[in-house]
Formats: sequence, structure tokens, C-alpha cells
Amino acid sequence: MSPSSEVLTSAEATVPDDEELAERLRGETLSERPWIELLPWLAEYRQGPGLLADDEIVVNAWIPSSPAETLTDANQERFCHRIAERYVADRPSRTLIDDFPQVRAGAEPLPLPRAAREALTTNGVDTIAELMTRSVGDIGRLPGIGPITLVNLVARLVARSAVIHADPSDSAVPADAELRAFLTSLSERDRLVLYDRILASRPRTQSELAGMLGTSRERVTQIDRGLRQRLARSLAATPGLRALEAEMIRRADPVIEIDSLMDDFPTLGTSVGEPGIPLWHLLTAAAPNLIAVDDWIIRGTLKAVAAATRATVDSLANPEDLAPIQAVADRLGLSLESTRRWLRRSGYAFLGDHAIPSTASTGDLVAAYLSTADASQTFDEIVAGLTAFPRAPSSIRNALVSDDRIVKTDRNSYGLQRWGMQQYVPVHVQIDRILAAARGPVALATVIDEITGAYEVTEASVRAYASAGDFVTRDDMVMRRTRPYSPRKSPTRTRGLYRDGDTIHWSTTATAAHVKGSAFNLPSALAGIVGIAPGTPVQLATRHGPQSFMWVSVQARSGTIKRFITELGLAEGDPIVLDFMPGRFDVRAADVDATGSPTSQILARLGRPRRGRVSKAAISEILQESLWLPDADAGSIVATLRQRKEFDLADLVESVLR
Repeated sequence: MSPSSEVLTSAEATVPDDEELAERLRGETLSERPWIELLPWLAEYRQGPGLLADDEIVVNAWIPSSPAETLTDANQERFCHRIAERYVADRPSRTLIDDFPQVRAGAEPLPLPRAAREALTTNGVDTIAELMTRSVGDIGRLPGIGPITLVNLVARLVARSAVIHADPSDSAVPADAELRAFLTSLSERDRLVLYDRILASRPRTQSELAGMLGTSRERVTQIDRGLRQRLARSLAATPGLRALEAEMIRRADPVIEIDSLMDDFPTLGTSVGEPGIPLWHLLTAAAPNLIAVDDWIIRGTLKAVAAATRATVDSLANPEDLAPIQAVADRLGLSLESTRRWLRRSGYAFLGDHAIPSTASTGDLVAAYLSTADASQTFDEIVAGLTAFPRAPSSIRNALVSDDRIVKTDRNSYGLQRWGMQQYVPVHVQIDRILAAARGPVALATVIDEITGAYEVTEASVRAYASAGDFVTRDDMVMRRTRPYSPRKSPTRTRGLYRDGDTIHWSTTATAAHVKGSAFNLPSALAGIVGIAPGTPVQLATRHGPQSFMWVSVQARSGTIKRFITELGLAEGDPIVLDFMPGRFDVRAADVDATGSPTSQILARLGRPRRGRVSKAAISEILQESLWLPDADAGSIVATLRQRKEFDLADLVESVLR
């Protein structure tokens, strides 16, 4: 229904003898039930247009209120006429008895001024009962009936709906008599099917009921169908219930929260029969196209409504599958909070004021967060923005690197590829491009200005990169390195690095990067021994497949060793040894057992297997080899270990060699 703006003004609607309407209302007790319950079709105007005035501060805020709260002697005539004008304009084909369920359709004479009453009587409409079976469109086509008469007629129906009638059959629970009669007429067999299947939150299957009743599944289906038909007839016999059912069907498009429905129509929460059944549940069971699911009423099958919800969200989603919740709420006709609850039930999570499928990958979440920020974000900002989702920082960092939708826009900032922003490249690559463009050395100041002017990179960083790896700075000129790269620190001075024939042992501690599966840095001396250098990656065989080592920026890095850590059952902080052998690589738990002889403990610390008795001369030779100290005396060995800050090992060696 699309509310029309073509309505009569109040001046057009008022006729000289229409003061009778005001007189009728002055003698009546006004109802304390909400207008939206007395005239369910008013729910269609909750969001406008205004019914009483075009300049209402809060459009139609009176609809949830009652006639007792809104009508006065001064405003009641105009109030009823303004509602009538809108009704005549917007609902010409609706049968009056369905839209005015509180009006008693009896044999009373028509409540109209004499001229209008005579015009209807001439056309065979003598009583309210005859009038209520027609629509205003039907009545308006009768000879002698004009728009003013129609508005006056509907205004009286509005007025009658607003008062409390002496007849109890017109009071708060219009369904009471018909429904009680239906429920009390049920046999024990019917009650079992009604309560355990039709009205149950977890219905019994046909097979279960067939076993309980000693009959066939087909017979249970017949009983079920018959009960629904009888219930529907009982409800259809009461105009007020027909109107409520129609409103439920209209609001469940495709879904409505039961609590929200009862806020607007408190009567739906009324318990009927014994045990008490909420009226909304009976109406839902009787309607062929409504289903109660948990706290919701849906129109159609759950599968169809779920598909409709997904289609609605998809139609509103941006390229990152992110849909504004308010827009979804407007499409579904739900409140914002109801929409959040329904979307959560339907498999969506929330990123601020937006919905995203709960199956979203880390890359999906990062891209979605960037789209809500609408600007480049730092890594820390992205991690903070995704705190509602259980994602490790390492997982987020991997997504930033691997997801094609995301582009690095600065040293530590990221944006979306579709924004068309310039992609950041590492400093060493920028230096390489600058030198290539110049076809020779470039002044350090020029390199610094060009790089810091384009990105948020410090001068110190540019200087460091310009003097490492493939580049060297001499006399403030940056140029390519012509001599082979040599490590900044020798193996002898590198803590935890030991030689064992052709094998190199690196004794270290498992870090968070090792446990989470991230790449990690290698000592420069180890890189030099293994042969890792700028432009020269190395790959070694392992029991878990190839292990890669490469030069990244200004240092050597190893690929993940998580598969070794997991296999060994190690955790962050556990001591480990990385073994580099000719063509092969391995990871093992370090032997840190403090028992045994000092010589056996020294061997274990050096990454070698423990042995029985070892002479002082033999242990000295082993230490000389391990530390790249040929012919060194005991004092030099101990001094080197202390310089490497390996104090415990130095103490052991000193106790053995002194």
C-alpha cells in the first residue's frame, strides 16, 4: 500500500449537521487501548505521512497512544475527520468490517446525517451490518454518494472504534468466545496434535505422534490439517482477529519480532484457553503462510526467508560485502535492534554499524574494516578495529600481505586496491629505482628527499638502507655495491652460533614468530656461512619439505618453522637448536639438562651429543672448532664466551680448563 497525498481538507469534510459526531463522542467513555490496536491499518503510517497535520514535530507519534490520551472535546471532530480523509484516499478497496473490527456490525440504523442516511437507504444499505460488508469504493459508486458523505461515514466508524461499548463482546479480547469454544471442543487426540505439533516450539514428528496415538502417519497429517482448518474458521468468524492476522501477515515481510509485534498490539499477548496459549501463536498456526521460529514470525518457509534476508543484505553491501544495518532494517521493516538480532540469527556478524557474513575470512574482515574507515589505516589501527573478531595479529598481517584487495600505501599503512592509491614499495627497492633512473650514483640528500617526500619514512631509515645490502654510501653519494657482501659480525662473536664439522648449530629460544608461523631474522654471520645474500636465496631439504631462506631488505630471513615447533610440542620460550648441514636443515629441542659432568654439559650447550669422559685437551679442541678459534688457549676461549654474553657456558668451560 502506498499512502496517497490526495486527501480532502478538513474544511471540505465538515458539513453543517456534522456536529452530531461531536455530541456522540461527548457521551461515551473513550477506550484506553492503543489506536494501533483498535485500527490495525494505522501501523502502515508509523513512518508517515502525517495524518493529523503536515507539520507534526514527530510524525504520527499519537498512534501508539489511546483515544483516552489523545481525544478531547476540542479536537475529537477534526481528529476523526483527518483519519477518515486519509482512509478514503488510500484504502478504497478494503472491506470496512476488516479495517474497523471494533464496530459492531448489527442491525442498528446508520449513524449518519439524515441526507446521507437517506441516500444510502435508497441504494439498499439500511443497517450497519449491510454497510460493513462494503468498501468505501463500493459505497462511493452509489448514486447520490459524494466524497463528503464518505468522509463523514468513515469519521463515524473511527469514532465508534475509539469508545468503549457496553457489550462485552466488543471489549479487550475479541477472540475469547470463538477460541475458547474451539479449544474446549477438542478431543484428547486433537489436543495432543495441537499442543505437541502445531503449537510446539519443537514439534513432534508425524512418526512420533503416530506411535503415541496408535495410528498411521497419514492419519496424523489428516488430523493436523483438519485442526488448522477449524482454527482458521474460528478466527475468521471474528472481524477483529481477521484484522490482526492481516496486520501480522503485512508486518512479517518477510519477518517480524514477536515482542515488537506485541508492543504495537498488546492483545496478541493475551493467553487463551487452558493451558494459556498466546493469541499470536494461534493466529500464526491458523495462517497458511506464517511460521513461528523462536522469537520471530516469518512469512513463508525458513529457507525462503533466509534467502530473502541474504538477498536484501547482498543488495545493500559494498564491494567488501559490508552492508549498513540501518539500511537493512529499513528494507526489512524492522527496528534497528530487531534487525541486529535477526541478522545475528541469520549468520551475520557486526563491524560497527555494518553487517558482514560471520564466515568472513581474515582478509574479508580487514578489507571490510578499511572500507568503513574510508582512508588508509596503520597495522595497529586495523588490529584495534577488529578486536570484536578472534584474529591473531599475525593472521591480520598475513592478510595484509596476501590479499589482492589490499595495498600497502606507506611503510605501515594499508588501503584498498579499488581506491587507486599509489602502492608503497620497500626503501631498498626505491633506492634501486632511483639509481637505475640515474644510471649511476646519486647524492644521498637527493635519495632522502625523494623517498621521505613520497612516504612516511625517516631520514635515518633511508641512510641505513643506503649503506647496507646491495648499496654503499661513500662521500655522501649512494651507489651499488661492487664487492661481495660480508657479514657485519663474525661467527666467533655471534652468540649461540657453533661449528661442528660441516654442520652449524644455532642455539636460540622459540619466539612468538616461531610458534605462530611467521618468518624471522637470521644472524648475519650465519647468513654468510649458509650463503644467503642480497639476490641469493637458499633452499635446504628437511623432513618436512624444503626450507627457504632469503635476503629481505637489509637482513637475512628464514621461512616459517612452525611445522617443526608443532611436531616437537614446543612453546614460546623453550630453548631450541637450528641445525644447518650441507644441503639440509633441521630443528630440535635443546638439551638443557643441568645434570651430568661439566664436560657433558658443555657438549650439550654446543649443540653436540653428550659423551662419557672427555679429556681436557679434547674439550679444548672441540671448543676451538665450535667458536672458530684455532689454537686458542683457555683464557681466549673463556673471554670469547663472556664477550658473547654466554656466561653460564663460560663458567663451565673455565671450571674444566683451568
